[in-house]
Amino acid sequence: MSRIEPSSRYARIGTAAVVALAVVNVVLIALAMNQSAQRDQPIGPAANFAQVTPSPSPFDTPLDATTTSSPASTPTTTTTATAATSVPAVPLRVMVSAVGPDVAWRVTSPACSSLGVVSAQSSADGGRSWRPSPLPVGVVVRLQATSVDRAFVIAADGTSPPCAARYRSTANGDAWSSGRDPSRAWYRSPADLHRIAVPGGASGQPCGSTRDVVDLLPAGNVRAAALCSDGTVVQTADAAATWAAVAKVPGAVAIADNPSGSGYVAAVRGVGECAGVSVVTVRHAPRPLGCIAELPNDTGAGMVAVSSAEQTVWVVAGPAVYVSTDAGRTFTRRAG
Repeated sequence: MSRIEPSSRYARIGTAAVVALAVVNVVLIALAMNQSAQRDQPIGPAANFAQVTPSPSPFDTPLDATTTSSPASTPTTTTTATAATSVPAVPLRVMVSAVGPDVAWRVTSPACSSLGVVSAQSSADGGRSWRPSPLPVGVVVRLQATSVDRAFVIAADGTSPPCAARYRSTANGDAWSSGRDPSRAWYRSPADLHRIAVPGGASGQPCGSTRDVVDLLPAGNVRAAALCSDGTVVQTADAAATWAAVAKVPGAVAIADNPSGSGYVAAVRGVGECAGVSVVTVRHAPRPLGCIAELPNDTGAGMVAVSSAEQTVWVVAGPAVYVSTDAGRTFTRRAG
C-alpha cells in the first residue's frame, strides 16, 4: 500500500468540503425559491376581495360650536332596508318619564289652543299595560315620575292668562292636586315655543329667537340640556345664563340621558335607512345605536318621545310603546 503524503491528503479533504458546501447552497437556494413562490400564491377566495370605501354615516354632521345666551312583546329588528321619511321636529306633544325597567309614565296632550282633559298613564309591568289618570289640563310641557304612583306635570289649563303654566302632582296615581309654584321647575313655555322657564322664576331661549325648543332635559337646579328644532343639542351649567352646543343631530325629535355613560341619547326620524325611529348616542358627535323599524301609521310630528332609567330606554311613538333593556340597542314593542 502506497503512502499518501499529508499535503495531498489535505488537498483532497479541501476539495470534498468545497463540493459539499456547493451542494448545500444549491439545496438552500431551491428551498428559498419554493417558499417565496408559496408566499406569493393566493390563499383561497380572500385573494379576490375588493377594496370598499366606507360610506359616511348620515349622523357625521360637523359640530356647530356656537354659543347662545339668554337673559337669565315583539322584538324589533335593529336594521331595515326601507328608506326613512323626513318628519319635522316640533315641540313634543307626547312625553314619557321612565323610572326603571318596569315603571314609567306617559302623557299625550293637544296644542295650547285646544285645552281640555289629558289622560296621563302609568305602567308597572314594563309597558305591557297602562293605568289611566285623567288630568284637568291641556298642553303638558313637562312630565316627571318618581314611582308608579307619584309624578308631577307642568301644564296649561283654561284659567287666565291663557296658556299659563300650572303645577299638578299625584301621590296615588289617581287624583291630581295643585299648590306648588311652577317657577321652581324647568319646563318648556306652553305659550312661547322659543322659551323655557328656569328654576327661580327666570326664563331663557336656549335655541335663540328663531328655533323652537323641541325637548328639555333638566338635571338639577342649574344644569339642563335642550333639543332645538334644527337638531342642535345644547346644554347649560349656569341656570340658562349661557348655552353651549354639544352636537347637531339631523332628524332628532327627542332626547334623554345616556344610560350607558355620559352624554345623551336622541330619537331620530327621517335619517338613514331606519324607516321608523333611530336611537343614537350624542356626546361629541352622534352615533347610531338601535332602530325601531316600524311605527304606527298615525305617528305624526311631535309624537315620539324618549326617556331612560338604569339600562332601560323607553320610546313612545303615538299609541305604541317600545322598551330596550340593553341601553337602546334592541327594542321590544310592549303596547300600541
